[in-house]
Amino acid sequence: METIIYRKSDKFIVGYAFPRRTVSQTDAAIQEEMNNVLNSELGGVAEDYDMISIEKSTVMGKELYINDTGEAAFRDKEDSRAAARLSANIKLKGLGLNDEEIKSLIGD
Repeated sequence: METIIYRKSDKFIVGYAFPRRTVSQTDAAIQEEMNNVLNSELGGVAEDYDMISIEKSTVMGKELYINDTGEAAFRDKEDSRAAARLSANIKLKGLGLNDEEIKSLIGD
């Protein structure tokens, strides 16, 4: 099984660890990936992140994401762009930008 590491606050997938020949090698790979995340620009502490195991992390034409219940799911790539655009629009409005300013940043 593949291990997906994601940030709890926004369900952003930050890392993948793939199975190795032995359980101890797989566990070491997961720990190494977590260390890489913590030492990256994402930073934070291990408690900021969570992990789930899934059978397969790729499906042709689909994008993996973590849903609101903390489960891995797939969506069409076009749907993910629309969802990201809507999310960005809401967050930018929350910061006080008007529609014209937002359009100049993220487009239609």
